[in-house]
This record gives sequence, structure tokens and C-alpha cells, in this order.
Amino acid sequence: MTNDRGKELVRKRLDEVMPIMQKVAMGDFSENILLPEKEDEFTAHFIALNFMIDDLRDIMEENKKQSEVLSKLNKNLENEVSKRTGELEKKMYELEKFNRLAVDRELKMIELKKEIKILKERIDEAAK
Repeated sequence: MTNDRGKELVRKRLDEVMPIMQKVAMGDFSENILLPEKEDEFTAHFIALNFMIDDLRDIMEENKKQSEVLSKLNKNLENEVSKRTGELEKKMYELEKFNRLAVDRELKMIELKKEIKILKERIDEAAK
């Protein structure tokens, strides 16, 4: 008979704890296990479980804070990258424009040198 009462006590105590442990398993650390008014063989275990729940709650809160900080840093980084990309695109446009002008100038110089050479040859022929 005592064995049956012991089994019933264990079943009752585990049934009391199960809903809270299911919440913990789902990531809900909002509740702790209620401790009995009179200490029994489960009390030390339930105290340890409550410490674990408290630690998990603290860890999750810290992770949430760090995640928010990281999110803000990422947003700032994205903004900075976007700003820098715009600046680089503007400089690339200016360099391409300068390059076109320089190439056009160089082509014009080649054309003028050819014309000068032709004119010199004509002057030399006319002088003969």
C-alpha cells in the first residue's frame, strides 16, 4: 500500500510540473515551478529546475537585446554601404567622363599630327 501511495505522490508531483516544463520546452520561461509549503524529496530538484528556468530567461532576454543591437548595426552598415556605393558610382561616372574626354583629345591629337604631316609634305613639295 505504501508503494502505491509513493507512486501516486510521484505521479501527482510530475503532473504538477509537466505544464511548466512543456512551456519551457517551447521557449516560454515566464513561469517557475511552485514549491510545496512542506519540503519533500522533489523540492531540491524543483529548486534546481527553477534556477535553470531563471537562467534560460536571462539568456533569452540578453539574446533579444543583442539581436536588437545587431539589427541596428546591420541597418547602419546597410545605410553606409548604400551611401558609399552612391559615392563610388558618382566617381566612376566622373572617371568615365574624363576618360572619354581624354581619349577624344588623344584621337584629335593623332588626327592633327597626321594633318600637320600632310601639310609639311605639301610645303616641302611646293618648295622643290
